[in-house]
Amino acid sequence: AGMFGLVRYAFAALQPARSRHQRRPAQDSRLLARCAHMQARFALPAVTLSQSAVLDGPLVIGLAEICIPDAVLNELDTAEVDAVFAHELAHLERRDGVWFPLVGLLNAAFCWHPVTRWLCAQVRHSAERACDDRCVQLTGEPRALARALTRIAAQALALDGALPLPTMAQPQSSLVARVAHLTSATRPRQHALTARAQVGLALGAVAMGMASVSFTVHVAGARNTLARFAVPR
Repeated sequence: AGMFGLVRYAFAALQPARSRHQRRPAQDSRLLARCAHMQARFALPAVTLSQSAVLDGPLVIGLAEICIPDAVLNELDTAEVDAVFAHELAHLERRDGVWFPLVGLLNAAFCWHPVTRWLCAQVRHSAERACDDRCVQLTGEPRALARALTRIAAQALALDGALPLPTMAQPQSSLVARVAHLTSATRPRQHALTARAQVGLALGAVAMGMASVSFTVHVAGARNTLARFAVPR
């Protein structure tokens, strides 16, 4: 199961590399201006804004690139576009473009262990909530982000596989909860985990998975030993 998970992860991880030649510098002056406007609120190095025809939602790649789909953001108003860029820039601020692939690799290696799957899902969910909150902190427009999430997700329903990168179109299962949180009148602030704490959780899941493997091996060895000394009836 672990080998199958790693193979599946490798194919997903190669998608951004395969589409690299299909990514090109963004040319839309409106989107470039809005991205620069939001980036000024972050202490980040220069961020590259690219676009692609094969994406269904914005995502961050590495430490300094935001890649957007060709047409999706054109349908958003200015407040929604600002919310999208604030959310993606928050991912870059947290370095999720590095942490997410690591978490995806750990999840793939121990995909057979339910605790690992749960912890890795919590890491991703916590990261999305943290970026949502950071976006709202900067823009003061929670409903604009909620509208953007809904519109982008509506165009991502045909997604076949999951990229091991932070993208607004994922995870689908948490979208309803995120939108409900953003549109709630009382909106309690989420105490999302820091990126390091999230990776610590994922590493803990790996430790549990390895311990489980070791325990299984020892139990199997003990059974074989007992079988040798068993008295035949």
